[in-house]
Amino acid sequence: MKTHKTAIIGGGVSGTVQAKWLLQLEVQTEIHIFEKDPHPGGVWDVSRTVGGVMDCTVCNVSKYVMELTDFPWPKGTPDFPHHSAVLSYIRQYYNHFVKGKVQEHFQTLVLSVSKDQTTKGGFIIKYKDLVTEEVSQMSVDRVIVANGHSNVPHFPPLSIPPTDVISHSATYKNSLPFSGKSVLVVGLSFSAVDVVVDLARDGGECESVTVVTRNGTWFVPKTKPSGIPSDVTLPRFFTHLPHSIQNWVIKAAANLTYFSQRSWEVPNANCQPAEGSMVASQPFVDLVRSGKVGIIHGSVEDITQNGNVVFTLADGTTSRSRFDRIIFCTGFSTNFEFLDRELRPSFGDDHGRPDLHLQMFKPDQDDLVFIGLFNVRYTSPFQVIDLQCQYAAKLANKTATIPPVQSVQSTHDSRTFRGSLFTSSDYRDTLAGLCGRLPTTSSLLRSPRRWAAYHVGPITWAGYNLDRQDGRESLEQVCQVARGRGWFDNAVAVVVVVGAALLGTCLQVCSRRAG
Repeated sequence: MKTHKTAIIGGGVSGTVQAKWLLQLEVQTEIHIFEKDPHPGGVWDVSRTVGGVMDCTVCNVSKYVMELTDFPWPKGTPDFPHHSAVLSYIRQYYNHFVKGKVQEHFQTLVLSVSKDQTTKGGFIIKYKDLVTEEVSQMSVDRVIVANGHSNVPHFPPLSIPPTDVISHSATYKNSLPFSGKSVLVVGLSFSAVDVVVDLARDGGECESVTVVTRNGTWFVPKTKPSGIPSDVTLPRFFTHLPHSIQNWVIKAAANLTYFSQRSWEVPNANCQPAEGSMVASQPFVDLVRSGKVGIIHGSVEDITQNGNVVFTLADGTTSRSRFDRIIFCTGFSTNFEFLDRELRPSFGDDHGRPDLHLQMFKPDQDDLVFIGLFNVRYTSPFQVIDLQCQYAAKLANKTATIPPVQSVQSTHDSRTFRGSLFTSSDYRDTLAGLCGRLPTTSSLLRSPRRWAAYHVGPITWAGYNLDRQDGRESLEQVCQVARGRGWFDNAVAVVVVVGAALLGTCLQVCSRRAG
């Protein structure tokens, strides 16, 4: 009898978690993991020359929302782990759940994936051993693409000359190559902020550091004044509120912490906080306020080979400056060139989102699955990856089905986000429901403590386990995290949000009567 085979392309967190769920749900398949690096870890491996983390990378979300199900962080891990701690966590997870139970193909590059034309289904994978240079191929029944979307550096549509002056944050590791140089950082995303802080921090040897941003961004506090991570004090119900209320609360929190961004020359984003990017970085704020980092509100129009840059400023005027080094922090382009054209997802809509049902697969095709094609806010991508992988495993062992496209209310149909691949709690809860992990309304109403833990408690994995056999333990975990890391703040948040909603309603009523 032919052995059923599943190929997982990528050995980072997505591929590792997917292998764990296939094994844990006892899917009858032979699992093959293909990874071009020598070890699991993906982008968290600082030795990666392109797309890996920087030497200075520290998580901008707390370990409480980054925790993978069934695997707690080691005791003593800081609230915001260093990239080396995250890499260690992923590799410990791999060794605990996966190692020795799958066919490993490390230091192996997948060259192509195509449909198997000799059978009614399945795929042919051609791959190359990077050590021996040997090229082989394999027939598999299922392919899970888990190589992420941070693999090809994206540059804006400029005629950028090939020169050592210009680089991308994908290859940035530390500030040493920029010592004594005047540096321009293009963009104001997460990676841009990390690069700027590393270049301009105390002890940095750069002559000057300047940021040019066209859209701006919203800066929000990473921790509360008490030191508690902000993402732990964020109650789950907040993510389901109307965007108008979310925007009001986020702006109030940002202004309360940093005062007005305009007062320290950083432009607000050209969209509302709940509809665009938000960055948490107190060091960046301090560097701008102290004058160690300059801000240009505009866009780059042209670059010459020797580093002369032409800017179009926000007021429509033109400016020119020269820099020794220019670092583009302009994100990545998603690349699936190893897939046959008919298998590749399209990213042709206005927001750069894939044409995939549930952002995972094409309708009525569950043997080709894409994991991790999203960005998140208010929480960690680890949670959503975990849910995607569990759902894909349930589909594989026939304990779940693909819902019709019309029956799933897509996050993107009802809420529009600036930038590509953003998702929110609606999508996360949809996946949790399909996996059977979303607590039922009746179970929550039967226990006021459970209802409070779910809705007012933090957005952690335990909140999705309340109806399971280990629900009591999960309930205790939610309450323990909430008590120790901001239960009072969550209660205050409830009062503030409800009060704001009532005040807004009263003002609307008064204005209508006055009119």
